[in-house]
This record gives sequence, structure tokens and C-alpha cells, in this order.
Amino acid sequence: MPRQLKFVRLYLVQKNLEYQIEEFVSSGGQTVNILLSGKTGVGKSYLTNALIGENVAAEGYDIDPQTDDVTAYEVVKNGVTITVFDTPGLADATGNDEEYLRKIKERVTHFDLFLFCTEMTSKRFRTDDLETIKKLTEALGRNFGNMLLWF
Repeated sequence: MPRQLKFVRLYLVQKNLEYQIEEFVSSGGQTVNILLSGKTGVGKSYLTNALIGENVAAEGYDIDPQTDDVTAYEVVKNGVTITVFDTPGLADATGNDEEYLRKIKERVTHFDLFLFCTEMTSKRFRTDDLETIKKLTEALGRNFGNMLLWF
């Protein structure tokens, strides 16, 4: 994905996230756990770096998978501890979806917000995106959809 599109998309998400954090702090919240997931090569690690505010997650290029484990990155902003869980891409050619879903389920015991990352090059929600969401729902439980934000 061209870096310009990523920047515009991240700018909008960051502004909304800043608002959400302010609302969360004003309601007494002290920690926020954000789970990122999606297909391989859609920019999950790039988004992780943008949310944390520094380059902590290695980024791949195109569909070259860079992330093969669930990694938690933490930052404190405005007195709120934000943990971003960067996850391996699903629906790639490796056939490791079940292993990756198992790792997510084992290592992420609680999350407040789920960001499903998808490509911005298409105007349509694709069948493989839907299948990925179905796999995540089966692995994480039906209630996880209440915390889902399409991105």
C-alpha cells in the first residue's frame, strides 16, 4: 500500500483514538488494550508503530510476512497505559492460520478494542476478509464483535 494512503488512514485513526482516549480517561480508565488483526500485508505493524509513536514493530513490504508471533507493545499517553497487540497476518500462503489464532487466544486474554485491518486499494469488503472475520469470531468468541472496529 502506498505510504501516502497509510498516512491519511492513520491520521484519521489517530485523531479518533486521541478522542477515545480522552473520553476513556475522563470516565476513570487507566489502561487500554488494543488487538490488531487482519490479513498479511495490510499494515498492522505500521499501525502499531503509529499508535505507539515510534518504530517498535518490524514492517514487511507488500505481502512479505514480517510478523510471526503475537507481540505486545506498551506506551503511556496522558496517564493511560496503552497496550497494542501486533499479530501475524491471516489468510496468507503459509497455511498457519490455526496456529496464529491459537497464539492470539493464548496471549491476549483481554482487549478493549479490536481493529480489523484491511486493504485500502479496493472499494469492496472481500470474501477472504469475511472468512478471516469468521475465523476470528470462532477463535475469540461471538462477543468479540462488540469491540470490533473495521479499519
